[in-house]
Amino acid sequence: MMKKTLLTAFLVWVLSACGSSTGVQGDATAEPDVEVGDAVGLTGFMFTTRNLMDVPVYVQLMPRVMDELPMQRDLGAGWEDVTVWRPTDDIECPDSPEDCVCPTPVEPWQMREILPDGEYQVGWAPSPSPSSEIYLLIDDFCADCRCYRRSQIYPGTYSVTRCVYNDYRCTESDPCGPESVGYYRPAEPAGDMICARREFEVPGAGSAIDLPIDP
Repeated sequence: MMKKTLLTAFLVWVLSACGSSTGVQGDATAEPDVEVGDAVGLTGFMFTTRNLMDVPVYVQLMPRVMDELPMQRDLGAGWEDVTVWRPTDDIECPDSPEDCVCPTPVEPWQMREILPDGEYQVGWAPSPSPSSEIYLLIDDFCADCRCYRRSQIYPGTYSVTRCVYNDYRCTESDPCGPESVGYYRPAEPAGDMICARREFEVPGAGSAIDLPIDP
């Protein structure tokens, strides 16, 4: 009876937040069905893309860092998409959960050059710090007007991926850069895509995560 009462209270809260009588699908705070241990509080990460090639490479800068640096984790039940950056894609809840559609990401329009032996850094520093909050990305999930679930940073294997290109294309005028610190805009990727994926353990990996772009 207590479980039923708590579930009913949760559903009433979600319905109120969405402003809809039926726009609910799933559990916004669901956790994995595996033994995960205690949550881990982290003070941040510094993701450093290092160009070890003898030619420049180009990073496509995305409106959301979570799209620029895709992350995953495996707590023992397989890989799942996550991000340490809070998604901002709150949506209007539909009348029916089946009509929930997550927003299409904004089209990126600028490139960042990394010269040979150069690097490009993106940091995550939670406030307040430390933080154990992480977000599971689920495209067809609709609860509390969001397309993600809140979760905790649990001990396990995590990964981050950085993709770069060996060329770029100006989309309006040529030349379109480089501006300060190697920005090209408006521009889009061209040439071959090269990706670096790094797996690391939490806890134990530290805050410096290197993503080398090798020949």
